[in-house]
Amino acid sequence: MTNSKTTYEQRLCSEIQSFKDVKNVHRLPPIQNYWARNYVRPKFLDFDINNIQDFFVTEITRTWLKSDQDSFTIIALGAGNCDSEIQLAHLLKNRGVKIKQFICVELNPSMIERGIFAASTAGLKELFIFKEADLNNWSCHYQSADVIIAIQSLHHIVELERLFDQIALALRPLGIFIINETVGRNGHMRWPEALELIEGLWAGIPNKYKIDRRNGKIEETFQNIDFSRTSFEGIRSQDIMPLLLKHFHFDFFLGYSNIIQPFVGRRFGWNFNVDSETDRCLIDLIAKMDEHYIDIGKIKPTQITASLNCSHVDKTRYWRGRTPRHCLRIP
Repeated sequence: MTNSKTTYEQRLCSEIQSFKDVKNVHRLPPIQNYWARNYVRPKFLDFDINNIQDFFVTEITRTWLKSDQDSFTIIALGAGNCDSEIQLAHLLKNRGVKIKQFICVELNPSMIERGIFAASTAGLKELFIFKEADLNNWSCHYQSADVIIAIQSLHHIVELERLFDQIALALRPLGIFIINETVGRNGHMRWPEALELIEGLWAGIPNKYKIDRRNGKIEETFQNIDFSRTSFEGIRSQDIMPLLLKHFHFDFFLGYSNIIQPFVGRRFGWNFNVDSETDRCLIDLIAKMDEHYIDIGKIKPTQITASLNCSHVDKTRYWRGRTPRHCLRIP
């Protein structure tokens, strides 16, 4: 099932243990928020969408308005602590969308426990249903859903083909599958063409930016680590895009971010001071390089936000020339 000596069961235990006490899975360095605000948000604004959360709300609302369903069933795959889902439920209610039930599927019992408490605290206890399940063998049991969402969970899945088949079975005819996902090289590694650019940048920046916050050590040369060797981190990230194209139709697609990620991510992003003009200028330089090389096709996006369905769409909405095919990196 996996390509190393680490067994599936060992990875499973590691996954559960790693997130057992993580109460804020969305905690990111401030410099990433700076980058997202200046280089991701403008792309959404071109579609009159404020941010990723607003995208989810807008797509679900749009689908509900053209549906004959009085209320919607939403399934969240890999819901974690369910904080994003609870916020989404509030925003949808404010838009007038009636939710029949919000089903949160999650592997980690500790996270489910936190999700139950959060839903109860938010006054949504009756609306939310929690199911403990491994998405690698999850079955929809022919549960009909109007919306299925996956927020940074697909890159933890080994059995992607099976999961996508189950999603297609569960979706109603006009149902949508909405994702925000990591689709780069397996294990969060960088492909050679991106690694070459990162190594060039790495050689030219001071050591204070090279401190790996996992161990506090300076990484004088950039280490292209495969995090999937002992865990499910990015276990089949590079297969997500090809399989999405095979199983679904893209209604909306936005691809972004590649060489910028090591500099704004959790490993090194905390080294950049968002209040420092020098640090912001360095991030701006790398971000603009990132945009340029993605646009000309030298590198491919490693992050996507998308809405998909099982029926044909005449025209996919995408940002400028970044179609799903243009953003596909064949392994």
